[in-house]
Amino acid sequence: MIIEIPDKFDFLQSGLSMLNLAWDAIASLYLDYEYVENEEWDEEDGDVKQEFWKAAQHPISVALALSQQGIELLLKSRIAEISPFLLLSGSPRDWPSGCNEKDTSFADFRTIEAHELIRAHDAVVAERLSESFKMQFERLRRLRNVIFHGVAKRSRPAAEDVFKIILEAVDNLYQPRSWFALRRAYLENTPKFVAYPRDQLEIMLVSEALSLIKLLSPSEAKRFLGFDKRQRAYICYSCAVNCSDIDLQPKTALLQPNTSDSNQVYCFVCNELRSVKREVCGIEGCRGNVLDAEDEVCLTCYSGRPR
Repeated sequence: MIIEIPDKFDFLQSGLSMLNLAWDAIASLYLDYEYVENEEWDEEDGDVKQEFWKAAQHPISVALALSQQGIELLLKSRIAEISPFLLLSGSPRDWPSGCNEKDTSFADFRTIEAHELIRAHDAVVAERLSESFKMQFERLRRLRNVIFHGVAKRSRPAAEDVFKIILEAVDNLYQPRSWFALRRAYLENTPKFVAYPRDQLEIMLVSEALSLIKLLSPSEAKRFLGFDKRQRAYICYSCAVNCSDIDLQPKTALLQPNTSDSNQVYCFVCNELRSVKREVCGIEGCRGNVLDAEDEVCLTCYSGRPR
């Protein structure tokens, strides 16, 4: 009989790990790039930013491949939820020799090819994939093949494309607007953040979120993060406290609901809904009227109220 049969969670965890590894590579590039932007360069170094992204093409390509592999595993997870045997390829006569006479691991069987996953998914899963996702999956699969077979140097992906690919995949194959919760859970179990203080994890998540807000269009930010870039943003007090070591006050919180008398803000990074007071800040030059309800710190200028 077939033994060591994977279930949907095996594929899901492996897929999410692949996506996080891809995200790590791109997030690291953006942190390095911010350092480049903050440096003072001589005139002869004027093209350093262009050279930076040119030199980054290899890690971007690797991240792209990891993203593709992660997406394939998430598709397999959804198919395996119906039955993992649907992933087996070929007829029984093509199965491993002797599998009918001795226990044989599932891993010894051939499984369906990547280009067959979309069709298999939509044949057995009630919630079919959108046409836009199918087109992106096929484009990504072809792009990965072109890059790794060295056929062409054109159409190289940009770093921000990998971010968007991952967000799109999670929205379609896992749960909408869930990436930062998944990202937090992943980082909490990495060796770095098992050993390092908790606030270092928070700083990384906030830094990634701020980079992402800059890169995404208003419609993309609202779809993938639930963050409306057209709405006035406020400092997330919880995130600011966690990032106090680097004096960072991230404006990642929005009034919920967005009304003149709303008394709470929500931050997609820490996933916290926090109570606020609607009172004038009182600091000269600040027109803020949203204060943290507990410590009465202005979430516009991050100053305490004058006593």
